[in-house]
Amino acid sequence: MNTRVEQLLLGEATESDLRDGLLLLFALLVWAQYDGTQWLLFPLLLAGLLETKKILIPLALALSVPWFGHGTFPLLAGLVIYFLIEGFRGRVGQESRLAEMRGELLQTLVHELRNPLFAAKGTIDALMARNKNITADELQQQLTMASGAMQAINQEVDDLTQLLRLESGSLRARPASIRIGSVFDNLRARFPLSRHPDRPIEFKGEGLTLTADPLLLTQALDKLISNALVHSSEGAITVRAFRDDRGAVLEVEDEGPGIPLSEREKIFERFRQLSPNSIGFGLGLYLARQYVGAQGGTLRLEDTKTGCLFKIRLEEGAKDD
Repeated sequence: MNTRVEQLLLGEATESDLRDGLLLLFALLVWAQYDGTQWLLFPLLLAGLLETKKILIPLALALSVPWFGHGTFPLLAGLVIYFLIEGFRGRVGQESRLAEMRGELLQTLVHELRNPLFAAKGTIDALMARNKNITADELQQQLTMASGAMQAINQEVDDLTQLLRLESGSLRARPASIRIGSVFDNLRARFPLSRHPDRPIEFKGEGLTLTADPLLLTQALDKLISNALVHSSEGAITVRAFRDDRGAVLEVEDEGPGIPLSEREKIFERFRQLSPNSIGFGLGLYLARQYVGAQGGTLRLEDTKTGCLFKIRLEEGAKDD
């Protein structure tokens, strides 16, 4: 396809295209005026390609004035052309964004998975080299390191899978009446105290019953707790569930350094890293907000004197047993 035609179809007309197109548009209008109403399709189509909103709609309205004698034909034809062109450009734009996102994901995937893959391979190579001379304690330590590296890879791949589901619109909430204590039980299993004995996680409000998607809510809280463990080096992490006059509220609070006010919305962006030394794709908080948003809720970082306080608000009704 001719490059200039492609530019017109995508709404990327140059100044030269606009100048030449306006001259041609005037000639087509004169021709259509003297040769029949049906030929108005050509100048309307050209106007839509040149500048859909600024030229097409005003032109269609003007040609529908009784003085021209064309009736409602120009207006109806203009609206049809407008929606066809805008729909085409929207579809092309969406495909371009998806292609850009796939490229971005591939680059990030290669970069972020290299370290845990090398760590796992190095551990396995060391075990193979010393398989006859290694002690039981050393074996356990090496296997734990390899398991941690593989778990990191699994988590990153899972985050990317969830991101693709979100971008494709295939992630759907399945709300049900749940007891928050069951969600907390899953989180305790996910973050056992033995893995971080100096970072206790305290759960409060286990008697709360609310309407939510149990899997998405668990995943959102999982991301917030993981974020707290990574970015606050000491102190307890508290997870609360309670009810106020607007619905159910869940909070995750840590005792870390906190986040500057200027960064509080940026941290929820895709691929946003909290620091240059951060590990992973920077999808955790983005996914957490999406999981909550899919249920009609909100996730915000609230003001607090120390550390971070993430608040999930679900407008659905909630009650205590």
